[in-house]
Amino acid sequence: SSDLTLALENSLPDKYSDDEKEIIREIAHIILKRVAKLVVCETHAILRAIDEELENEHCIVFDGSVYEKNKVLQEYIKMYLEKIYGDNAKKIETFLIKDASSIGAVISIFPLN
Repeated sequence: SSDLTLALENSLPDKYSDDEKEIIREIAHIILKRVAKLVVCETHAILRAIDEELENEHCIVFDGSVYEKNKVLQEYIKMYLEKIYGDNAKKIETFLIKDASSIGAVISIFPLN
């Protein structure tokens, strides 16, 4: 993920030619677009199951350095949410919460009643 970020920020080492840097940057964008599409597809499937008409507001929580340190990925996720939901995408907020996986695991062990 650090190499992706370096490529997107035009900060790759000088051991690469300008042409190589451009190719790597294009590949980084392709990878991040694919990741964003997969994330949004999964999010869309979950939201359809719990709120098919998207009547309520929802928070989508992310964990991990790829999301945390990569603003381009965050923008692609928002862009694809807007493509699916249009103006309703405003009802979906995305957040970074460090160690969200552990927090979710702890919450999941508590009974719902």
